[in-house]
Parts: sequence; C-alpha cells; structure tokens
Amino acid sequence: MFESILTFVDSGLGFLPELLRVLAWGALTGTVAMLLYARISPQRRLAEVEAQAIAARKELRAYDGTQIKMMLSLVRRSLALSLKQVGLTVGPTLLLTPPMLLMFAWMNQTYSYRLPDSQAVVQVTLRVSEGADITVPGLRWEPASAVRQDAAGGTVAVNWPSVAEGETVALINAAGEQQLLLPLARPRARVGKSGWRHWLLASPVGYLPAESPLEAVELELPPRTLLSFGPEWMKGWLVAFTTALGTLALTVKIAFGIK
Repeated sequence: MFESILTFVDSGLGFLPELLRVLAWGALTGTVAMLLYARISPQRRLAEVEAQAIAARKELRAYDGTQIKMMLSLVRRSLALSLKQVGLTVGPTLLLTPPMLLMFAWMNQTYSYRLPDSQAVVQVTLRVSEGADITVPGLRWEPASAVRQDAAGGTVAVNWPSVAEGETVALINAAGEQQLLLPLARPRARVGKSGWRHWLLASPVGYLPAESPLEAVELELPPRTLLSFGPEWMKGWLVAFTTALGTLALTVKIAFGIK
C-alpha cells in the first residue's frame, strides 16, 4: 500500500527530470517530518524548559563566587534542564523513525538502479535456499542462447532482452514453472521471496515462488546517476535527497519556531 501510493505519485511526476523528482521527494519528506514532529511533540513544555535552561546557563556564566557547592549546584541545574530538553524530544523522534526508514527504503528501491539497455550483458547470480542443491531442480534459462552460464550454474551473463522487440528471457524449473522473467518491469537488483516486511514495502517486480529452491536472484544493474559531475558517491539519489530533506526541515523549523 505504502509503495503503491508513492509509486503512483512518482509516475505522475514523470515529466520532471529525475534530479528534480528526488529533490521534490526530499523537500516533501523534510517538510512533513518536521510538521509532524511539531504536532506530536510537547512544544509548549519544550519552550518552557528551553527558557529555564537558557536562564540557568546565564546564571552559571554570571557567577563569580568561590563556593564550590554553589557552582556545582548551578552546573547540575543547567545540565539537568538540557537533558530534560533532550528527553522531551526522544519520544516524538522515535515515533517518526519507522516512516522515515520506509521512505528511505522506497527511495533506495526506486532510484538506485536503472534498467539496462537492450542486449547489454548483465551478470545474474542465483542464491539457493539453505540446504538446496541448485543442480537437482534442473533450473534452465530460455532461450539458452541469451545466456552464458558458468560451470556451477550459480552466475550467468544474460543479454538483456529488448522490450521493443518483445523479447524475454525466463528462468524455468524442471516442472516447466517460471521462476523469473526478464526484462523486469522496474529496476530491481534483488528478487526474492515474499516475506512479512513486504506488507509495508512491496516489491515492484513481484517475487520468486514460495516453493522455489532459490532464495533470491541478484542482478548487477547499472547504477542510476543524477549528476554528470563530481565523485561517484555524489551522483546518486542519496546526497540530493538528504540535502533537500535537511534544508526544508531546517527551514520549516526556523519559520515556525519549532523547538
């Protein structure tokens, strides 16, 4: 459900360049997260404690006496109020952590890779379930001419089929049941079996059959780059997304005086 809504909205933004879409998602995430934090956190209490903490620090700086007990008392009060501020923000922050992690997971799933060009060679690795022997089920690729397979059968080089030409490459078991079909509808570096976590973030390309001897199929897809300059770590979605997220979150915090 979560993935479907985000994917639908992202499809509607398809007229925008990918970099702008990533920046828009980051800005939206930062804005919503900060507004939600302001809603669920005790802002009035935080403002009171902050004022008390500022007053305590001023009193500590202004103290010029020599009494150790008085100085320690002022230090303890300042420290206690600072820790109280932190304590008041822990609960709301923890509540916002799961949806933020889901958003990062969806961005990683959507913007980390791109689909290969037609006939590009893609390395595909078959990960078997524990205790399974990959040679027993008789897994095979069809058409075999599109695949160069190693001796063990675990890693193959696949000529990526052309969507325009209606080409497909399928992984079939001994019973003739399809385990995987290429090309994928969306770029996905790992296709596995369905699990409980997929209730929150579904795979856009489906899953391996539950009875499959394979635990997962991993594909070495080309990375998706948003920038044509800079170091490799800066060209992907993460830097652009987190920069927009942090900038908008800070802007909203300052604009609305959120504690």
